[in-house]
Formats: sequence, structure tokens, C-alpha cells
Amino acid sequence: MATTPSQKPVASELPQDMKFNSGKIDEFVTSLALKYIDRLGGEHYTIEGIKQLAFEAMSNFGYVTISSFDGGATLTDPNQALLWESNGEYYKWTGNLPKTVPAGSTPDSTGGIGPGAWLSIGDSLLRSMLASSTGSQLIGTNHRGTLELDLDAIDRRPDGYANSIQAVLSNGQDVQISDAQTIDSRITINDDYQVIQGLGGSVANINKGQALFADTKAGVKIKDFRCIGLITNGPATGNNVAYAITFTDSSNISIVGSDTYGYTGSVYLQRCVDSIIRDTYSRGNRYHSDVVAGGYGVLLGGCKRIIVDGVNFEADADKGDLGRHAVYVSVIQGAGNFCEDIIVKNIIARYNNINDRNMWGINIRKSNRVIVDDFIINGANAGVALNTADGVINQCQIKNGHVRVLQYDGNAVYGLAGTPDDSSLLTGLVIDGVSFEMEVKAGVTPTAGGLVPIALNCQRSRVSNIKILGRGDSNAFLLGSCSQLTIDGVSETLSGGASTSSFIRFTAAASGISVYNISTPRASMFQGLDNVTNLSVDFDRFARIVSNNSAITITDSSGLIASATITGTGEITVGFKSHVTDNAIRSSTIGPASTGAPIILPEFLTKSVILRFYTAAGVLVNLSASIVSADVSLHS
Repeated sequence: MATTPSQKPVASELPQDMKFNSGKIDEFVTSLALKYIDRLGGEHYTIEGIKQLAFEAMSNFGYVTISSFDGGATLTDPNQALLWESNGEYYKWTGNLPKTVPAGSTPDSTGGIGPGAWLSIGDSLLRSMLASSTGSQLIGTNHRGTLELDLDAIDRRPDGYANSIQAVLSNGQDVQISDAQTIDSRITINDDYQVIQGLGGSVANINKGQALFADTKAGVKIKDFRCIGLITNGPATGNNVAYAITFTDSSNISIVGSDTYGYTGSVYLQRCVDSIIRDTYSRGNRYHSDVVAGGYGVLLGGCKRIIVDGVNFEADADKGDLGRHAVYVSVIQGAGNFCEDIIVKNIIARYNNINDRNMWGINIRKSNRVIVDDFIINGANAGVALNTADGVINQCQIKNGHVRVLQYDGNAVYGLAGTPDDSSLLTGLVIDGVSFEMEVKAGVTPTAGGLVPIALNCQRSRVSNIKILGRGDSNAFLLGSCSQLTIDGVSETLSGGASTSSFIRFTAAASGISVYNISTPRASMFQGLDNVTNLSVDFDRFARIVSNNSAITITDSSGLIASATITGTGEITVGFKSHVTDNAIRSSTIGPASTGAPIILPEFLTKSVILRFYTAAGVLVNLSASIVSADVSLHS
């Protein structure tokens, strides 16, 4: 007989359907599965499934207490419970039913306590759970979900520790500052990976000193930290030198969102590594003239692998400020520690009536691989300093910035300067995409040569894509002992001062200088060419040599010719100055200055050329009885 059921509607009396259904009756009665499938594909509960539903329903209805372990009982339903009189607790049975409990029993003697056996359903368990260290997890609140989270939040606030931020940190907790706090001494970070977060609150020193300090810590995070100090301009005596936030010999530090006023500087990292300083608002900084220090937004001393991203720096003398450097990449004096692999970007430094000298917007000392990108320095008396007094600045990049410098008195001011006069101390420098505005403060008599956009002593370096709003009575570039320096792409506009100064003035021995793509209204391009060896340019230069009966005169506005002497019959040897390259000499054009003049055949030598003058008949001209001339044009 076929056992595959048909799909006829209920009720089918086909033999195969009757046989199939008889098997399903057995499955309904004896199967431990909770459901079975009928011949039409429908799903139904077995007796075991109906039993499970009943137990769940009874459990949801609550518990029915019957007798006790002492009196004995038989449990037939999952919601029945027995009292154990020795501890006053009720227990339910979670194993197979029915469950027979002899008189005088205990939970342990009749199956034990645990899943699949007896479970306490009384309040003593709840009480013990609430009394445990995790009990606060069991109580809900309207704030953060559980009492545990509320208590954790209180632990992070000073008001949970007698308004002491230090007490919170000493307890090993993170700190949240949601109101105004005062401190009589600096806050000290005790543990690695602690977090201090401002939630609308602030910190104010009631004594002179730092606001926050950590030494040899890792992973500490400072978020949205506001503080006000009591440091004053003047001598660095007592506690009158203090930075708002100071970390020493620490790593993986994150300072995001600091707002400080009234300190020697805002953020100071000393010998720290692998850290980030972001969104620093720095104002009210103080300067200590007796030690020539202070007034810093962010100070890095001997640090490695640091990112400084976002500094808003204000130095306003009308508000009592004497801020100096928005960012100072420095060294640890005497210890030999210097900075390496530093990125500084998104800097705005604003100055008002800061008349003291050496107030550079950005100051970089001995270092390896420092990149400064996207910055504005407005109103300072100096822009970017590359100070090699402590040693070599190697592979530094200054990019995409704007520098507006004001001359406050008769002293010279600079947009960007690399000193002292030793090119080996500033190597691999790149300056690209920077604009310079050189101005004189109202009421100040400008000093000739006193507003210089760029002054350098460097080697293997490049300056490109520069815009200058300068003065004609000051050079655009002062170049000292430079070597292998390329200046490519400078557009200059003059806003004052007679155009009497050259575009570039060489002040010391320089070599391997290339100057291309210059746009300037100045009458003179170079000054001090006698200091230069091998200068390449992309424009033509011209000189004329005339011999009148052996008396030689030279017209040379480009300063090309060092000497011109008669060295034989019909022969003049022209020596070029050291700044003229041999390539320029070999590619020069040389010809007579007038028509019908003798033919000139040049012979090129190192830094010189021999000019031989021939008649049309091919005879060397007698220079003592003739007038000859030669135009020399050097091309790019």
C-alpha cells in the first residue's frame, strides 16, 4: 500500500492517507520533539510540546507554595515551591516531574542546588546579590540605565571626593570636571591610561604653579580641559614659571581640546613620544625676560613622533599678554635631547602690540624631520625661526602658510630666517607655498634693509611658490653661506620704499645657487655676487667688451666679467666671475657689437673664454691699431 499521502482536503478517507495519519498519531503521543508536520505540511505541537507550553504558562502565573522539606511533599507542576524552614527560603524543582520529597529532607539531600535541580526563589539570594560588588548592576535608573553606571559617573566627578580632582585620580578613577574647581597645587596623574575630561567645568589655580602634571605615564588622555593660572610677566623666581599642562618622559599621550590662560605656556611635552596634541586654545601666556623664556602655545622639548594639530594662539599686549611662539620645537638644554619626526599643522597665531623682539610665531631648533603645514602668523615681529644654535636642523619642511610681520622699531625683522651663518647646520630645507607680508607699524619710521621676507644659511634646500608683499628698500632674500639651494617661483609686489635694494643679496660665500621663475619690479636682481660660485638663472645676462687701440672697456650690468686682457695678437682673454657657471659660458652667444666688424672665434676654457678677432681675409687683427668689440650673452 502506498505510504505517500495525498493532498486531498480534510477529511480524506484514502487508504494511504489513513496509514500516514496512524503514524502521525504515534509521533504525537510518544515523540520528545515539541512539534510534528501533518500530511498537508502544517505544523502542530506534540504532547511534549503542549507540556512545555503548560509549564511556561504556570511559571508565568507565579509560584504555589506547598508544605515543606521537613513535612515532605510530591511536586507535579513547575510552579510549585517548597519551604526549607532552616533558612526560610522557598525552592522550586527544575528537574523532571513529578518530584517526591520525603519528610525531613533538605535541598541538598534530594537532588542538590543548581540548574536541573533545586533553585532558590526567595529574597535572601537577591539580598546577597545586591550586597555583592556587582549588586548595583541589578538596579535600574532613569539616567544611565543602572545604578552601577550612575555610581561610576559619580566616581569620575570631584564632588564624589570632597571636590578633589586629585582624590579621584588617586583612587585610580578617570575624572570628569563638570563645574568650577580650584586647586592649591598641581593635579598629578597617578596611573597609566587615566582620562581627565572636562564636561563644562574648569580648573583655577589659587597659587602659582602648574595645573596638570604627569611623569613617565602611558596612554593618558586629556579632553576639553580648561584652566586659569596666576603666572605673571617678569622674573622667573619662586613658582613664577609654570605650564598649564606638562608631561615628562611619557608616551601615547592624547591632549584634545585645551583652553588655558595665565601660564608660562599652555602645553609642554618633555622627552615624550608617540603622542597627539590637538585643538589647543592658548592665550594670556607670560614671558620671563630674565631667562628669555616663556610665552609658548605648545612647547616640545626633545620629543619624538608627535602630532600638533590645531593651535589658536593669541598674544595681545593690550590684555597683558607677552606670548612669543605659538609652537616651539626645542631641545633639552645640556641633555642633548632634540625633536624628531614632528608634524605641526593648522596653526593660527595672532599678535597685537607685541613690540619685544624675538617673538617668532613658530620657532624650530635642532631637529630631524619637522613638517609645518597650513599656518597663519599675523602681526608678529618675526615669522618662522630656524635656529641652529644647538645643532643641525635636518629635513625640515615649511609649507602652505601666510606670514604677516610688522616692524615695531628700528631693528630688522624677518618673515623666515635660518641662522647662524653656517650652511651645514640647516640641511634639506623645503619652503613651499608661503606668502609674506612685510609691513611697518603705524608711526614707526622704516629702516632701510629692515624688513626681509627670507634670510637663510642652508644647503641642499629648495624654496618654491613664494608670494611677497615687500618693500623696495629691503632685500627679498638674504643668503649667507648657502650651497645647493634652488629658488623657483617667487612673485613679488612692492608696497613701499624706493626700489633701491636688489632682490637677492649674498652676504657670505655661497655656491650651487639656482634662481628660476622670478617676478619682481626691482631694478636689480643680485647683490654680492662676488661671494657666489656657480649661480644658475633662467634669464639672459649681457656684457660688452670694447678694445680701442688696446685700451679695453667693459659694460657689464650683470656683473659677469672679472677681467679682460690682451693675451696675444688679435686675442683678448675674458675671465668670468666665480658665480658664472661653465655651462652658461659654453652655451653663450658671442658676436661683434657692430656690423662690418672683425670676425670673432671664441675658445672656451674653465671660467674664461679667449676671443680671437680676424679680418675678412682671415688675418688676426692688430689690436693696438684697431677698434674691436664683442657682445657676450649668457643664456638660461
